[in-house]
Parts: sequence; structure tokens; C-alpha cells
Amino acid sequence: MNTKLLECIITVSQERSQSRAAVKLNISQSALSQQIKKVENDIGTPLFYKEKNELFLTDAGKIYINGAQGALNIYKHALRDISKVRSRKNKEITFVYTKGLLKDLPGVLTEFRKIHPDIYINTLYGTAASAKDYLSNGIADFAITATSDLSNTLLSYIPLRTTELELALPYGHPMINRFRKEGVSFECLSEDIFILPPNETVARQLSSRIFQQNRFIPRSIREVSEIESAIELMLSGNGICFVPKFHEANNRYVAFSLVPGAVYHIVITYPKSKIISAALKDLLMILMRTYDSYIK
Repeated sequence: MNTKLLECIITVSQERSQSRAAVKLNISQSALSQQIKKVENDIGTPLFYKEKNELFLTDAGKIYINGAQGALNIYKHALRDISKVRSRKNKEITFVYTKGLLKDLPGVLTEFRKIHPDIYINTLYGTAASAKDYLSNGIADFAITATSDLSNTLLSYIPLRTTELELALPYGHPMINRFRKEGVSFECLSEDIFILPPNETVARQLSSRIFQQNRFIPRSIREVSEIESAIELMLSGNGICFVPKFHEANNRYVAFSLVPGAVYHIVITYPKSKIISAALKDLLMILMRTYDSYIK
């Protein structure tokens, strides 16, 4: 929308003179005349007629002015609304996290509010795939998630921990003693049901890679979204699963390292184009300290 052009024509109608309007608009009279002539050529009819050295609106001009004033009002309201959104956005931080990777969210929010009581924190729960979508679309400022690859042209990573998936078997599984002596052999698990996370997760991608490396196709798969649910199903005799190394519930099952290892990274990630404000930097530092405290 050419708001300057609309303002020029509205000012001429108010001043009833191109020379007075040009002075008010701080432009030359010839430039103003060209602007008006352009609009009249575009719509195919004059906007003004001259009477006693003053300019008056034609019927077409009156219609045009009414539309121009309405358009300018809408534009100004839109600018005010955008300004409010921008102001509110500057007082908000939104981040995405994968469940299980951030355990003391209330503690993080409490500590942050002590430093920045005027800034709101919005949290979203999502997988690694949805976190990337939130970041690329500007919905979130950063994410706490997992990745198997730290190279990305659009995202920056702050590594929090490098770990790996292990094969978890419930106590009493017939292969425990053999695997302890000889290592994991997937061909011995051909009759087991594998409890796996959803397809879009890093853990599922790693699981698929493990199967491919071992040339193994599970007989049956149960899909669950959370690691705790997978462990409960396993402990109740409904299958076996992969778990993160050093998982806090590892005393409830027997875990075996895999060769080659299924390594992945827990990270804070944000767009490389992101400007890190002082408040955002403080929040990242709190999250890093909190994470360090509960993984030790």
C-alpha cells in the first residue's frame, strides 16, 4: 500500500491547493502534481476540478478519498497492533523441550522470575522434528532436544551431554547371561516384541539404525511416546526396549551397550540468526546449570 500517495491526495483535498499541500507535505509542487496525475490516469477520471483558484473533489474524487481515508485508518490500526505484538514479543521467551530432558522446569521458572519478573516464559512440548519446525517458523526461541548430528547450516547447538542408547532387558530374560558373556546378538531376540518411540524421534531413528547395522527386522513392534511407558511395558513382560545410558531407572532392568554405539547428543539449539538478548542468555545459563545438577 502506497500510503504516501494516499496522504498526498487527502492533503490536497483538505488544503484545496496543490501549492499549500506541497508545502505541508514538504515536497515540490511538480512532484505532487505528478502523483495526482498518475492516480487520475490509473482510474481513468479526474479527482479534482478547479473553481475560483481552489481545487474541489469530483464525485470520483469523493469516492477515492473515502476509500483512501478508510485504508489509511486500517493501516494505522495495523501498525499499532504490530507494535503491541512486538512489544509483547520482547517480553516473552518461548522454548520447546522433549519430555525427559528437562526435569526441574518449575525450579528453572522460579529462578528466572527472580531475575526477570516482567518476562513471560512459554513452554512447548515436542519431539526433535517438531522442535525444528517451531524454530524455523519463528514460533520458539530455542529448544532442548536430542540430535545425532551436531552439524546444521541453520541451527546452533550448545551440547549438554553426549550419551547413547542401550538395549534393556527385564530381569529373568533368558538372554541376559549369554549377552553378559558374549555381547548382544539380535538374532537371539527374533521372538521378542520391541517397544519403540514414534518415527519422528531421534531415538526411533537410532533404533532403526541399530536394526540396519545388525541386519535385523523385529518380529513385532509396540510404539509408545515416552521412555517411562516403554520401561513399564517391558517390566510387565510386554517386550524389550532401548533406553538412554545412565537412565535413572537402570536398577530396574539389565542394560547392554551396543557395538557400534548408538550415540546421540542432548543439546540446547536455536537459529543461527537468533539475537541472544540478556534475558535469553540468563535463561540458557540457568538451564545449563540445572541440567548439570541433575545429570551428575
